[in-house]
Amino acid sequence: MQLKTLTAAALLAALPAFAIPTAEVSVIVEDGLVLLDKFEIAEGTITTYAVDPAHAASTVQLTKRCGSNKVTCDGSHVPPFNTCQDLVSSIIDNSRVLASNPRSICLNRNGGNCCISWSKDIGNVVEQDLWSAAQKSLSQCVSEGKSAKASDVTINGQCLNQCLSNRASNC
Repeated sequence: MQLKTLTAAALLAALPAFAIPTAEVSVIVEDGLVLLDKFEIAEGTITTYAVDPAHAASTVQLTKRCGSNKVTCDGSHVPPFNTCQDLVSSIIDNSRVLASNPRSICLNRNGGNCCISWSKDIGNVVEQDLWSAAQKSLSQCVSEGKSAKASDVTINGQCLNQCLSNRASNC
């Protein structure tokens, strides 16, 4: 993942976990995304991103086909399997709300990045609502050394694409 970071982002990474500011920081870190939250878990660093309002896209209405979680695999932006397995496992029963219109949640471990990202703003997201398409993507694609895109995913009543890859944007 190519990060376009500013000095402020580097300073955030150097701060102890308890001192990391969250929503007050609006540093664009990658492809129009801003950092929402960053914290440590036993498996690595969890980071959530949102789209900078200047880059927000229009919404699409829910369609009849939505909810199928149709997964397609791709050979680019392949994430490390074990990191993705830990990320997906961490959200299965997690009712933590990702506030402020997030667009991705990532786990970084030893330089290996795995991100669950989605194609549009859908409001506040409960982590466990991302699990079904992420688990399907993990078992069908990432386990085979590929990245994944699940189409026709329903979250918060919205129809969207959800990706499992090594980048936080461009799903």
